[in-house]
Amino acid sequence: NKEFTMFDSFYEHPDLIFLDATVQITRITTSLDDYLGPDMIELLVRTDPRMCNLASFHLISYSIFFLFSFLYFINQFFMNLL
Repeated sequence: NKEFTMFDSFYEHPDLIFLDATVQITRITTSLDDYLGPDMIELLVRTDPRMCNLASFHLISYSIFFLFSFLYFINQFFMNLL
C-alpha cells in the first residue's frame, strides 16, 4: 500500500508527518479553517497591519516593564535580607 510506505527522513517529504514511526504516515491537512470560524478569518484578513504592529509594540513594552519591575522587587527583597 503506497499510503503506508515508510521513508528514511521526514525532511525528504515535508508534506508528510509521522503519526507512528513504525506504522504509518499521513498527510498534513490542518489549516486555519479547522480552528477559526469564518468571522475570525475575515477579521484577520481585514485587520490593518499597522494595528498588529502597534499591539506587538505595546506587548513588548509591557513585557520589558514587568521584567524590570520584577528584577527591582527581587533586588529589594535580597537587600532587605542583608
